[in-house]
Amino acid sequence: MNLSRHHVVALIGATFTSSIALSDAILHGLTGSNSVFSDGSGHPGWIVAGGLVHGLTYAALTWVLICECARFHRAHRLVRGLRYVLIGSLVALAAGFIVVAPIVVLAHVPPSGPLGIAWGWLASIAFAGMILSSLVLGIAVLRTNPLGYGGRVLGLLIVVLPITVALGFLAPQWAHPAGVETTIHFGVALIGATAAINRSRPHRLDSKILLR
Repeated sequence: MNLSRHHVVALIGATFTSSIALSDAILHGLTGSNSVFSDGSGHPGWIVAGGLVHGLTYAALTWVLICECARFHRAHRLVRGLRYVLIGSLVALAAGFIVVAPIVVLAHVPPSGPLGIAWGWLASIAFAGMILSSLVLGIAVLRTNPLGYGGRVLGLLIVVLPITVALGFLAPQWAHPAGVETTIHFGVALIGATAAINRSRPHRLDSKILLR
C-alpha cells in the first residue's frame, strides 16, 4: 500500500481514537458505565487527554483531505462539495477539542453557561456534518471510486450506521457511536491510499546474442 506521511499520521490518530471509543463502548455494554475519557467521569485529566487525542486526529484527517485534493478533482461535483463540508466539520471539531474543551473541563464551566451551550452546539453540528458528509461521500463513490481504499471504507457506513441506530432500540446498553467514528476516521485517513505497484526491472540482455 502506498502511504504518504499524512496517511501515516492520520492512521496513528485513528488507531488511538478508535481504541478509546471502542473500549468505552465495550465497557458501557458490559457494565453500563463509561470509561475515564467520557464526559462526567470525574477524571478531568483523562477527559482532557482524550479530547486532545481526538482534536489532533481531526486535524490530521483534515491534512489528508487537503493533501489529497487531486483525488477529489477526478470525482463529480457532489463529491468535491462534500469534501468542503467534511473539512469544515473536522476543523471545527479540532479547534473545539484542542482549545475549547480543555477550558470547559478544567474551569468547570457549567453546561448551562454561555460557553458550555456554545461548545455543545458546535460539537453537535460538527459531528452531524462529519457523519452525514462521510456517509453521502461513501455512497457517492460506490460505483466509481477515485478516492482509493478510503472511499471503500467510508462506503461501509451504509451498514455500520443502521446497525448503530438499531442497537439504540434493541440493545440500548450497546448503542454507541464507536463503530461509526472508527469507520469514518480510518476511511478519511486512507483517502488516496492505493495498492503499491511493483514495476519489474527490465532484464538486461546478455552480451552474447544467440543467432538462429
